[in-house]
Amino acid sequence: MFVDCLLNSLNLRSGFVVQESNLETITQINQREGSRGDTKCRQCYREAKTVDNKTSCCSDWPNSLYFARGDVVGRNVYFAICEKCGQHYTNQIPTTAGNEEVKVLWNVEMYTTTSIKQSRPDLVVFGRTTGRIYVIDFSAAHPTGLRCQHDLKVNMYSVNSTELSDEKNNPYPAGPSPLEKIREIYH
Repeated sequence: MFVDCLLNSLNLRSGFVVQESNLETITQINQREGSRGDTKCRQCYREAKTVDNKTSCCSDWPNSLYFARGDVVGRNVYFAICEKCGQHYTNQIPTTAGNEEVKVLWNVEMYTTTSIKQSRPDLVVFGRTTGRIYVIDFSAAHPTGLRCQHDLKVNMYSVNSTELSDEKNNPYPAGPSPLEKIREIYH
């Protein structure tokens, strides 16, 4: 295997492990030990947990990783906000935190007078001294889908938050903006 780029050593090692089918799964452990225990995937509960299932077949596994990656990014941004604003950071992120400068909401559902399709952004930062509100919703998309995810999030939060038949059809038609409602209710 030739790699013509910079790679994290852990990612490179994981790639070799998958390529050589050396990734430990419950199915392999049971076969090696002669056990007849449950070998079903703990994400989808449909197929045996094998290297193939874990890396490409399980429809539920990528979704859980998608959210886990988004949370990791969110935690890093939350840490940066805490450092910038003099807020204490802990691994257990509270749903609401703040000081005289900012108020930060972590994964809090936003209730407004109009129905919002996307009502739980990852972070909402209220600048108490500036009067600005930052709605931050992370998407750990594949690099080829970054522009699409960016447009989707911007349209969803600032142009029209209602359920649309085709969310990828840009620009969105004008509709209720959750940012205005959030500003009215929460600021």
